Amino acid sequence: MSLQIDRVLMQVSGISGPQAGALFYLEKNDGCQQKDMANGLKLDTSAITGMVERLTKKGMIAKQRSEKDKRAFTLHLTPGGREALANVQPMLDQFNLHMLDKFGAEKLSHFCEVLTELMSLGQKGCFSQPSAESEDPSLSQ
Repeated sequence: MSLQIDRVLMQVSGISGPQAGALFYLEKNDGCQQKDMANGLKLDTSAITGMVERLTKKGMIAKQRSEKDKRAFTLHLTPGGREALANVQPMLDQFNLHMLDKFGAEKLSHFCEVLTELMSLGQKGCFSQPSAESEDPSLSQ
């Protein structure tokens, strides 16, 4: 399903699902730094760096030297980025209505709660690989 959504997003706006997420984040947090976007989207800074570069090349994000910290850059949504979001929004609204119709508000709400809990576990390191010292010796036989 993710590939289908990405395909449609690319046709409609020229961006992928994760790129749309970055633009929506920036719409609400204009002037943030890349590290803030990485934290907000729960992505590695290296993933954000590549995404920001691609969106900058597409003219959807502008980078400016930070007034507070001359070593850092702030990110800003451009008119091209706003246009992409305007093209994406009706499709997302239609998708959300379809999911609501298919599953109902209660199931969707429960799903969101479970997904939020899973993301929280990942942030706490529950999905990290075990260290060599803590490995179960019976697994290496």
